[in-house]
Amino acid sequence: MLRNLLFIIFLSVSFSGLAQEDYSYISDRKFKDPTDLMGYDFVPGIMEIKGESQQELGAGEYSFGVTQANLFVKGEGIEGVYSINNINSTDYGYKLLLMNARNPTIQGHLKLVLNNRAQVDALIFKRTTNEQELIFYQAQMSEDQRNEEDAFFSGRWEQELEHQDSIWGMAMRPFLRIHEAQRGIQERLKFGDSTSIEFIQTVKIIDKRKKKQKKVEGAEPLPTVAEALMMEEEELKGLGVKLKERRVIKVRSIVNYEDGTSEDLVIEYEVKKMTEREDESAAPDGERYQIEFELDKGESVYLYLTPKRTLSAFEAGGMRYLLKGY
Repeated sequence: MLRNLLFIIFLSVSFSGLAQEDYSYISDRKFKDPTDLMGYDFVPGIMEIKGESQQELGAGEYSFGVTQANLFVKGEGIEGVYSINNINSTDYGYKLLLMNARNPTIQGHLKLVLNNRAQVDALIFKRTTNEQELIFYQAQMSEDQRNEEDAFFSGRWEQELEHQDSIWGMAMRPFLRIHEAQRGIQERLKFGDSTSIEFIQTVKIIDKRKKKQKKVEGAEPLPTVAEALMMEEEELKGLGVKLKERRVIKVRSIVNYEDGTSEDLVIEYEVKKMTEREDESAAPDGERYQIEFELDKGESVYLYLTPKRTLSAFEAGGMRYLLKGY
């Protein structure tokens, strides 16, 4: 029930519902393929009219939200919904060819200029063929904020998984959340969202001995959990002991509603079986390994690892969670 509730809540998300109070920073995201742009909302910090003027922008004063079909533009003089006719890869990055959805005669473009790390430095917007280009620069993150975020959010290359069972006891704090059921909108997470994913294993010792055996003087005491985990199944059976293991993936996030209220929502996925797969064709910084967690009710959630077997992304409940540095 709770899983369905969370899914319904996130289904209502849109670019307007996720309007950022902060800028989007150069270092937030890499765009190695045009598909990485889908659902992303660029919120620049500076606007320049070449040869005329340059001004700092308030957070959210201008924004450019990219979906598969449309570009949602907010800002004085250029606000509107523009159809994306095509996205071309260029030597500087990407070029979106645009057409005004309400007036097809208005055609323009949005150029996305990448740095050598595949991050967007600047956006160059032209509303129509007769108008001048407007240059928007992404904000630079301060060193203090970068240090705080590096300490809080989990990085893609930080947590190594020696083998699949090593995941139990680990946790991660994702940096981006993709709402796959809502046009793939990408939401940059904040400290206050308290979003975390924990992989929890609990072990309980079940005493299977009969009551008379337990009362016998000098009866052997139950082993500790640590001791029991080191024993073979036959040895445990001989002692009249059984281990009951429970594996749960706990996803927590504080969700803010439009009426100003918020709720601390927790979903627990009960894991029945784990299967690991390898994609040998993955890029050096791609996702080479996938661990499928089959749940009690027949569904599955997924964990992705880099070629160095470090945690990279997690998928569950219509969401894809990305770690910092993606």
